[in-house]
Amino acid sequence: MTNRSIIISSENYENKTDFTTQFSPGIHLDPYKRYEVSLIKADMYYSWTNISALQGTNIFEYSDDNGTTWKQIVFTDGLYTINEINNVLPDQIDVTGINSTQRIVISLATGYQVRFTNTEIYNLFGFNKTD
Repeated sequence: MTNRSIIISSENYENKTDFTTQFSPGIHLDPYKRYEVSLIKADMYYSWTNISALQGTNIFEYSDDNGTTWKQIVFTDGLYTINEINNVLPDQIDVTGINSTQRIVISLATGYQVRFTNTEIYNLFGFNKTD
């Protein structure tokens, strides 16, 4: 059995998700033989927004006066890292990621509170509705 490697890459294509490749020289197969193709490696990248108005994850509510009044931060739709979320939040609120649980810890200064009753952002942070 003869092995032959074929490398297909979207590197030089404008549309990186849908492309056709031409082999030169072409591959001629004997119609009376059986052939198999296997995929050894695929590098695929896909990104999506983790904060989205459509998903209801774009609003963060907090109070800086023990819950007397509430303020909203409305995030623009996008793919945010924890550091980017922290850059938007007041300095008195700190979000830290925990890799082993894929959850976060929210540290609050005295007098600060957060609430998730009017938003779905708790899902993004790894909380349950009742946490």
